[in-house]
Amino acid sequence: MTKTVQQQIDQLTRDIDLAREAMQIEQDRYNREHFSWTSQDVDDWREARRSDGDRLRELLEERDRLRGELP
Repeated sequence: MTKTVQQQIDQLTRDIDLAREAMQIEQDRYNREHFSWTSQDVDDWREARRSDGDRLRELLEERDRLRGELP
């Protein structure tokens, strides 16, 4: 069954909300724990967050594109 444009937008909105929540959880973890991490741990954490940010931007762009298809 094919999803309607509105259903796709709704799913993307849920995915965006979950991604933002996960990013906040990771930021909170960083704030609590980073002082005990090695510089490599910090670099790895930052790289993962960059990837998270890229994915969030993709989701936002896709949602905006789909919104443009609505009447």
